Amino acid sequence: MVRIGDIAEARTLAREYRRHEAERVSADVYVGSLRDQTIHGRGDGSGFEVDLDALRAADDELAVLQDDLVAQLRDSVALLDDLQDGRGPVAGPMRRLFNSRADVETGVQGMLADYLDELISVRMAIKDTLIAYSTSDDELAGELVSAGEGGE
Repeated sequence: MVRIGDIAEARTLAREYRRHEAERVSADVYVGSLRDQTIHGRGDGSGFEVDLDALRAADDELAVLQDDLVAQLRDSVALLDDLQDGRGPVAGPMRRLFNSRADVETGVQGMLADYLDELISVRMAIKDTLIAYSTSDDELAGELVSAGEGGE
């Protein structure tokens, strides 16, 4: 049996136990809208196009968000201060409950650290993609130059 204390816990449990339905995706993949994060696929399985300038711009935006998350994580330390006891029969239990609000595991600090880890993972994937494509483009350009020089 699970005891649910508030709506946040209920939502967490709902997400944790949500059933995921498998979906079939067409071989002709197209994603657009939402600030036009365009990916075009081809039915022949030969891949998709990548907009390197858009990836660089996304990484720049994520860098700003990362700085903001780091600042919020630093500021969340203030939540570790004890709350003053209120008056009434629920003051003690509420104090115990809210003293974990900044906890590194389940509180604000833990949540912000998880967000920061995820954001860093996304930025690393973007950087890896940029490196792979620029290396591939540089190698191809070198081969084309060599082929052009050899054919003269």
